Amino acid sequence: MSDANFQTDVANNMILELDNQLEWIKEMCASTELRTGELSTHDKVLHLRLDECIREADGFYQGMKFSLAVKWAFHEVSIRKKKYREYHAKSGIPMHKDCVMRIIRALVVMMSPVITHWCEYIWRDVLGEAVSVTYADWPALQNGDEAPLRVVEYVDDMLKDFRDRRSRAKKKKKLKKKKKKGDAAAAAAPAAAPAAAPAGPPTKGTIFVQKKDPAWKCAIKEFLAGHFDAATLSFSVPKKELISGVMKLAATNAELKEQGKKLSGIVAWIISAAEKDGAVALQPKFALDEMAVLQEFQNFIAAELQLGDGVTIADADAHADDPKAGEAQPGEPTLLESA
Repeated sequence: MSDANFQTDVANNMILELDNQLEWIKEMCASTELRTGELSTHDKVLHLRLDECIREADGFYQGMKFSLAVKWAFHEVSIRKKKYREYHAKSGIPMHKDCVMRIIRALVVMMSPVITHWCEYIWRDVLGEAVSVTYADWPALQNGDEAPLRVVEYVDDMLKDFRDRRSRAKKKKKLKKKKKKGDAAAAAAPAAAPAAAPAGPPTKGTIFVQKKDPAWKCAIKEFLAGHFDAATLSFSVPKKELISGVMKLAATNAELKEQGKKLSGIVAWIISAAEKDGAVALQPKFALDEMAVLQEFQNFIAAELQLGDGVTIADADAHADDPKAGEAQPGEPTLLESA
């Protein structure tokens, strides 16, 4: 039989997963460590992601597609729960009680048509509800503002960029070391100098945030904004003419002229960003308050980058003499690591 539901290993793993879920639910219902009060960015993101699971599961149940309904009602909810738990464990703050209880109640109600006895036990004996789970209303949607999703996406993209840069720097260092070793072997020196002790991995970092574009980039955005229609997310003239117009500006703007051959590529990138994200891409400041976001996520970022002594969030303009600070742009912070 090809159906995976009838394979012993699959069935055993699912039973184990249900048992683990049950233990976690009991632990959370008895916990006195969950926080209450104002919702954080990650709390709001969890509610948005649960809304997605509830909508999808509802649609698949109505379409009698039970395998896909279970995917969204159980497996996708479990994935989102795991990410929520991991974030709070790494950040060193308790999970929010409202979020945890919504995870539990939504999962139990949505799975009740499939594993009724398991859900009934949790609903009546663990949650203490007076009537059967089969009488429970389908979980309500919260339909919150999606701005928190953009915040988490920004942090995830930043962490990916930092990891990619770190990986490239390691490869570059390896190649340099290999080349140096080859050069030393080829030289006829009588005795090699003692090797320097290898530097340990970084333990702390400074993230530089640039709040505003440099004057030359503001000039490009101001020029492009004059030809942009926010209603249609399009420009009134072709891309080629826009780039040509910026090139003419460069003739009288020394800072623009300094960008040289890179200038046309920068203009093309800003045009694409405006066509995708709208007029916000033509603002001199980044849409998010980066300093506030990074301060909220500070402990999580340090844990993700394995920087045991933490990270500091700094204004790039206050460290103008640091090359790393000079590389920062709105929406693209830079990281300086040290041991």
